[in-house]
Amino acid sequence: MQPNITTLTRAIGFAAFLPVLFSAETVFAATPTGLTLDKSTHQTIGGRGDNWTLTWAKDGSTLVTMDDGNWFSDTANTYSHTVYRINYPSSTSSNFSMSNVSRLSNYPTFSYKKSCSFGYGLLAVDGVIYSMVSRCEGVNWNQFYGMKLLKSYDNGSTWYRVDKNGGEDYMGAWDSERDSRNSSEYFFYKGNGVTHWDSAKGNVTYYPFVYNTFVQAGKDYQHGLQRDGYIYIYSPDPSHASKVNMARVKHYDIGVRANWEYFTRYDSNGNPQWTKDINQRGVAYSLRRTDSNGNPISWYSGLPDIVYNPGLGKYIMVNGGMYAKTYNGLDAGKNNGSGSLTFYSSDNPYGPWKEFKHIDHFTATSSTERTYQPKLDPKNMSSDGRQMNLIWSDHAGPFDTKYYTFNQMKINLSVGSDSGGSTGGGSGGGTTGGTTTPPASGPVKVTASSVEAEALTLSGYSVEGGSSGSVVKVASSSHNGTGSLSMIFGRASGNYDVNVRVLAENDGQSTLKLYVNGKYIATKTFPKVANFATLSFGNVAINSGDTVKIVGQKDGYATFARVDSIAFAAAGGTSTPAPTEPTGNTGGSNGGSTATVVSSIEAETMSLSGFSVEQSSRIKVSSFAANASGSAKATFNGNSGSYTVNIDAIAEDDGQSTIELHVGGKLIGAKRLARVARDETLAFTGVYIAKGQELKIVGHKDGYATFARIDRVRIESGGSTSQPAPTPTPTEPTSGEGSSSMEMEAESMALSGYGIESNARIAVSSSAHNGTGSASFTSKVKSGTYTLGVKVLAEDDGESKVSLYVDGAYVGQQSFPRVVGYRTLNFANVALKYGQTIKLVGQKDGYATRARIDKINID
Repeated sequence: MQPNITTLTRAIGFAAFLPVLFSAETVFAATPTGLTLDKSTHQTIGGRGDNWTLTWAKDGSTLVTMDDGNWFSDTANTYSHTVYRINYPSSTSSNFSMSNVSRLSNYPTFSYKKSCSFGYGLLAVDGVIYSMVSRCEGVNWNQFYGMKLLKSYDNGSTWYRVDKNGGEDYMGAWDSERDSRNSSEYFFYKGNGVTHWDSAKGNVTYYPFVYNTFVQAGKDYQHGLQRDGYIYIYSPDPSHASKVNMARVKHYDIGVRANWEYFTRYDSNGNPQWTKDINQRGVAYSLRRTDSNGNPISWYSGLPDIVYNPGLGKYIMVNGGMYAKTYNGLDAGKNNGSGSLTFYSSDNPYGPWKEFKHIDHFTATSSTERTYQPKLDPKNMSSDGRQMNLIWSDHAGPFDTKYYTFNQMKINLSVGSDSGGSTGGGSGGGTTGGTTTPPASGPVKVTASSVEAEALTLSGYSVEGGSSGSVVKVASSSHNGTGSLSMIFGRASGNYDVNVRVLAENDGQSTLKLYVNGKYIATKTFPKVANFATLSFGNVAINSGDTVKIVGQKDGYATFARVDSIAFAAAGGTSTPAPTEPTGNTGGSNGGSTATVVSSIEAETMSLSGFSVEQSSRIKVSSFAANASGSAKATFNGNSGSYTVNIDAIAEDDGQSTIELHVGGKLIGAKRLARVARDETLAFTGVYIAKGQELKIVGHKDGYATFARIDRVRIESGGSTSQPAPTPTPTEPTSGEGSSSMEMEAESMALSGYGIESNARIAVSSSAHNGTGSASFTSKVKSGTYTLGVKVLAEDDGESKVSLYVDGAYVGQQSFPRVVGYRTLNFANVALKYGQTIKLVGQKDGYATRARIDKINID
């Protein structure tokens, strides 16, 4: 359903709506048209190694994989695979030396000529680091048959192996399981492969998704999180490496194979289609199979590298071909010269892709080079996106350290302007405080502080409505169609808040993208309501004479990215309203037995920390981290007395958030929302509140998916409160945050790889040998040292294990006794704080035992 614009008043001002959050986008920006190599900037840094895959970590450092070498040695090949950290000495340069490099010493040790482990997929996302380790048979490099998934919660200090069911097992640097070939250790393992004939080896079988790369999208993957929350991987298809497969999963579900989706095809409008059946996967893109002279490119070349370029608002993909005698040959790169280099661009991490540069044989300084595995630096690029940093491997020599090391140099991209639909004319509409002057050609010049959308230069937009209520809408009838509005900025140079008044719809959420002189600024998403709203782009630097362009995109077929007007205010001039104190009847109760609303506080008007405003009408925890929290505060100005505090919240069906009420710094109580999608009111009765006391609402997410959404707080009196009620005896600790003990039933925890059994306990659900599962919850105890007693159901046919982690740090492990019955396993002297994440990881003993857990007591 779409709103009838003639029934919506244009008197709704900008201040009536708060900015909506940066959300899903498809970016339309300047398009790369070519590329040059700045060979004068070529550097070789450090000792031996190859396959340099980079990710930009949350702490600002860059993590990089290395295979078959030792970056600190010119002679030794110590590791089959390991991970290093680069702390660049300058925030404005990609130059560094080995003094800025350190190896992650607690990362599992995959030794050279022993492990046959290689790393091509590395991703830092939302404070967690993932590493995909490809395995091959024997000890020498050859075709891969499986991929292990490793995970770190603490920036690479501690690592866990993740099985396909989400079970996690601690894996130290010298863990005995690090080189295990047990199929249960793998995340992707064999599957339906394709067998090829190789003249040197005979029949060789290739498997899907055992050799993968992650798409990189900003520091800690923040652009990807803001875009759609999905992570994407690319991998060669077993039928031919030139055919590239693609998969995606929500970032909080990476560890559960059943939640992954696989690309099948693009529909007629270029939109990707997905399936959860890996055997129904399709080809996302076909790379080059040969050079211009027909020399074959080998199977090892089918792994692209993809990063997001914020200056251009584009995803850039690079791929390098290694030449071999045959496609299947293990002599890749040793024949027919140096490797190829091809670049592609797309508006989206999933394509479609457009090639914009190809080099048959890429070298930096010498024709003897044998370049391969090119990568793009996800961190170091110019602000306009036109200069990036290329990294690659080289095995000339063969494998002479002069070449066989970390190679990098600058590349310069040439860029064309956006392309759009037919240019539409704009007429009518008023302005305030200035003029709108249509030049002979190009965008109109705007000197006013605000301008009606229909007065701008339109491309792909059309005017809708009468003279007293007109807006512009995307004219295209296609799925996710787009249009643009352009102007020449005629006001004084400075920093502005650009406030766009839009007409939202309740059947989808269109998006707007803002560009200044072709540079992508940000994306905003319409709220899902049938009403006018304001989307604000804050603190945008605009010079007089700059071209300001807004690109609107439909959401599917139904919504039309309608725009009413655009206003410019000095940066900060139209900021979000400051937190206000409760309003309403602040004089106390009216008496009688009927509940009277003393104060009603909209959540978005409270003082927020860790919460953000959603759809201009409620708040949600803003962090993407698991079990994150936020707080909302206000001052009570009613009469002192005993009240019922009703918190109107939004429950969800994929978890149960927890809401706490604090008054005057004291915890009154905590309530858990139901596991159902509905509006819900949590009532705290008999709460004594003195005039002037602070009310604080704390919301806790349940895992990754729920967001502790709160709409408003209503304070009601159920009777006369003309006389102050005595302060009740606190039911929670009177000092500090949290209690001195707590009990948590296992079935109420956040479970991964565990299932609920008999409604009374949990058991590892995996049927795999030594399968694992995890159960997590949030600490509600005050800071101190505790004994954690885990009540388990032991069995006499094996000894399961349970490991304890606090905020990702390994605490210890206990084995179940070999008896039948309940027992308590105690972890003593554990330092805990309120709000920390406590995780129990259970591991089966073989096939029979299930690491059953009943509950945990903290004393």
